[in-house]
Parts: sequence; structure tokens; C-alpha cells
Amino acid sequence: MFTPAAIPGLTIGCAISNITSTVGIIDVVFGTAATLLAALCTWALRKIAVKGIPVLSTLPPVFFNGIIIAFEIWLMGDRSPELFWGSCWTIALGEAVICVVLGIPFIIAVNKTKIFTKPGRGDRTAKAGAKTETAAGTEDPQ
Repeated sequence: MFTPAAIPGLTIGCAISNITSTVGIIDVVFGTAATLLAALCTWALRKIAVKGIPVLSTLPPVFFNGIIIAFEIWLMGDRSPELFWGSCWTIALGEAVICVVLGIPFIIAVNKTKIFTKPGRGDRTAKAGAKTETAAGTEDPQ
């Protein structure tokens, strides 16, 4: 939600991690798909905010992992509705704790740092054209 550059990194990292899964290729396919869909939707929802907090952007991982990973478990299990829905709710609950309960305070904290503020936007301590001192001690016009 902070940068689109995270999307391929998350997706590739998930695929690499899932290669070592005891479940095998099914985990690579479904786990990576869930991560990619969640990341894309998180990015798409990042600007929809409630009181300045992008609450909706925390929900795609809850939804996609709850459904897709539960489906993966269902495929490998006894294929009962109880297995699917039980897995769906427990996975979604775990994702909600991480993404919503811990994620929202994390988003607020990161946004306060202004680390992702583009130059020319937001608060800037130095004015355009002002000189600042570099690490080497020389003046550097901005």
C-alpha cells in the first residue's frame, strides 16, 4: 500500500517461499495467486480512506487468503463444506488480526514519518533553491 514496487517483491517472495512447502506445487500456485491478488487490490484501495486512514486497503489479504487458501486446504482434504468454511474463517481471522488490528497502527506510524512523501509534496524543511550542507561539509544547492 506504500509503493507498487512491493507487489512483484511480495509475489516472487511468496512463490519462492512456497517452493519449499510440503504441499508442493499447489501451494506455489494458490498461495502466490492469493498474495498477488491481495497486493494488487490493496494498492488499488489505498486512496479510499476513513478519517485519513486507508482501512479498506487492509481487507484484501483477509478476503483473498481466507477464500483461496481455504480452497487449497479443501482440495487436499476431505472436501467437506465444514473443512472449507472452518478454514476460511480461521485463516481470515488470522489475517484480520495481522492486517487490520496491527496493520492500521503500522500504517499510521509509517505515514507520520513521511518516508513515502514525494519530493515537492507535503512538509519540506528546506525551501527550493536553498543551500544545505552535505556530509562532506560542502554546500549543495537543492
